[in-house]
Amino acid sequence: MYIPLIVINPSLSLIFLFLYLGVVGWSLYGRVRAKKARINRFLLPRKVELGMESQVILWIEGESVYIHVTTDLGVKHVELVDGEKEFRLPYTPRNIGSMPVFLSVHSIDSLLLSSFRLANIEGRVNVIPSTDIRVSEIKKYFGEALLAAGPPRRFGFLGYGGVRGFGRGFSSALSLRKAFLGLSFIGAKGKARGTYYGVREFMPGDTLRDIHWKKTISRRELYVKTFEAGGEGGRGGAPLIIITDLLAANVEELDEITRRTLMLLYRTAIGKSQGRELLLIVISPIRELIYAVGTPEQVLNFFLQIYEKGMVKLFYDYKGFLREIDTSEIYEFMGASGNFIYFGVLNDISMRLAKKVLEALVKKEAAEAEEFVIIHGAPSAVTVRYVEELLELSGLKRSLDYALYGRSAKSE
Repeated sequence: MYIPLIVINPSLSLIFLFLYLGVVGWSLYGRVRAKKARINRFLLPRKVELGMESQVILWIEGESVYIHVTTDLGVKHVELVDGEKEFRLPYTPRNIGSMPVFLSVHSIDSLLLSSFRLANIEGRVNVIPSTDIRVSEIKKYFGEALLAAGPPRRFGFLGYGGVRGFGRGFSSALSLRKAFLGLSFIGAKGKARGTYYGVREFMPGDTLRDIHWKKTISRRELYVKTFEAGGEGGRGGAPLIIITDLLAANVEELDEITRRTLMLLYRTAIGKSQGRELLLIVISPIRELIYAVGTPEQVLNFFLQIYEKGMVKLFYDYKGFLREIDTSEIYEFMGASGNFIYFGVLNDISMRLAKKVLEALVKKEAAEAEEFVIIHGAPSAVTVRYVEELLELSGLKRSLDYALYGRSAKSE
């Protein structure tokens, strides 16, 4: 028969009682000390660059307590604090857009008998693509010239089914409108030309856009408007078309596409193309279009604004990137399945998008253009091929001056 030892020796009950009371006492004392710990400051950067290491910083004060910090970024940190201690939690963002950040902070007494939750902290970080050309440097170089340039002569949004954004709905257009710092959505007008100077007779090389119709009708001869230097009138050449396709296979490729676009706009704004007009067309991964027409300074200012306001966040509302697939791999899959309908659908979507680029934008907004540049990644090869063919059939040609920027991000 089993007889508990505590019955045989009652003095042990007092020993266990004192031990129990001691543990409870130390636990209560430890909890009081744990509750005295506090978070003095908290720093979460609101804007970080993709792929670059950033930090969440906490300043916590306590007296001989352990601080345990966990985050949804995969970072955990435990350290003994006696006084004020700085906690740096490094992390590297891998997705573009608005990223939620959650931290849970607990204090634990030095004997590890009691814990207390200090706080649950929630915040959001705007992750943007990194670029070799810093936005701050561009603004510093141009100074107030970018602000003086104003909005583009015209800019807008085209959804998959038309101006009303069929597919994602008109809400997408409204979201883009909010991102443009209060600029009008469709048909916004800026300072399209320089100061009006006078008229002169029509000369070879002049365009119908500059004709002074009232003077032409009264004198029955062609007269064109002239403008002082610095404006768009009397342009130093035909408009240049820049097409950027954001469909990317990975983060690095998307970063390269964005960087090339910024570099090209920056180069046209400071180079010999200052007098010519630009048509910028940005194609989203889900094949929506955003475009701007104006001087290089106006288009650059426009791109910087939507870039800083999260242009890529608006476009990339799905997780992950498309894997680069070689054309031979597609044919191999189609042959194995015995059905080439998928390849036909891919061609059909690409052709429809190319026609929209040509008919709805190029012919309407830059009918006098002669050159174009396309910046793209590997997954958009089919779409780019159709766009190039249609533009070349329309009489346009690749720009030799900016051919370097137009190469595929994977070509190097």
